[in-house]
Amino acid sequence: MPDNKSCDWSDAVGIDINGTGVNENVDNNSTIYVYLVLYPFLLLLCTVGSIFIIAARLKDETSRKTSTSVYMICSAFGCLCILWSTLPEYLTQVILNEYRNGTNFSDEVENVIDLALNYKGFGVFWNEAAIEFVDWTLIVFSVERLLVTTQSLSVARAMTDSSAWRRTLLIEGVLLILAVLFAVSYLPTYYYWLPYSSNSTEAMQEILPLPLGRWLTLQGTAEMGMWIAKWLLLLILDIALLCVVIRHRRNIKTTMMCSIKESSTRTSNLILMASVALYMVTQLPNVILQCMRIASRPPFCTLHLTNTHESRARPIVSILHLSNYSVSFFVLYASSSKFREQCRMLHTRVARTIRMTNSKIFTSMETLRLADSPNRSPRNSADNLKANRVVERFI
Repeated sequence: MPDNKSCDWSDAVGIDINGTGVNENVDNNSTIYVYLVLYPFLLLLCTVGSIFIIAARLKDETSRKTSTSVYMICSAFGCLCILWSTLPEYLTQVILNEYRNGTNFSDEVENVIDLALNYKGFGVFWNEAAIEFVDWTLIVFSVERLLVTTQSLSVARAMTDSSAWRRTLLIEGVLLILAVLFAVSYLPTYYYWLPYSSNSTEAMQEILPLPLGRWLTLQGTAEMGMWIAKWLLLLILDIALLCVVIRHRRNIKTTMMCSIKESSTRTSNLILMASVALYMVTQLPNVILQCMRIASRPPFCTLHLTNTHESRARPIVSILHLSNYSVSFFVLYASSSKFREQCRMLHTRVARTIRMTNSKIFTSMETLRLADSPNRSPRNSADNLKANRVVERFI
């Protein structure tokens, strides 16, 4: 990591290994409450929505073995990993905020802090790997839809045939491996530093040996560049796809649109463009912040970004960043009528299962009550049992 002091700034900006960039040394940061209040809500939305996406796609036999379903399921699983791997860092921020307010903690809370610190290295590693996996899944999905829309009929059929989901699953496996390799530097650097953290006030960069320090520096630089590159790449792909779709709509003689399942292709393109639009909006503040961080470092030194300014902006940027992975269910629900039908069918099945379970519990309790009644007669018990069986068959 370049030293900001060479830019003659009075306040340095560093890359925090927790990935959130929330500066724990800045007091009275009112924007941190945006992060503390909204994160549980986003976690709930992501959990319920992702489970619905996975269950709805797997339950539908007609769309289960399609490339779009594979992309949606992998993306939903990655979103779950992103939001849940952020939870220990969120709990740490809650405890630190209470500590700044003068709260005295018990031994149990201190044990929770120690547990969060021990998990933090793995949590940051898995969070970063999941982010790269989900983002590059969206990029690969964009490339596939662009090729399907622009290539010849034979190529498009080869990319949308019944075996396309196996090829997509293989691509997702490769993306997962590459994402893990990209973020693996957090494991050795953090867990080498952790034993020294309690007895030293030095920064992590000063404690790490030279190879690990350079690796951490390279990781921070690569992440800043990766955010900007992904955003620009998705913007270019989405504009290109939008132009192709508009041209095909105007040209009614286009063989591609007349020969392939037009409704399926249109739905997949709509899902993609809606997902990319959400990504563009929610990730733009983070991209701007990364550009400002690069501009504040050598050799540019054109912008003075202080710790105070970054720590105030980071909670809001983090919430917008996490919202991209939390509301994908609503984007998919709004852009796909077939997915809405899948959700309705899944809701019907779940509701029916709950009603049947409640009915069986009620029937069992009623049977036990009648069996324990001292004034019952054999005739009444037989009639009640017969009536319960009729109710069960009817439900």
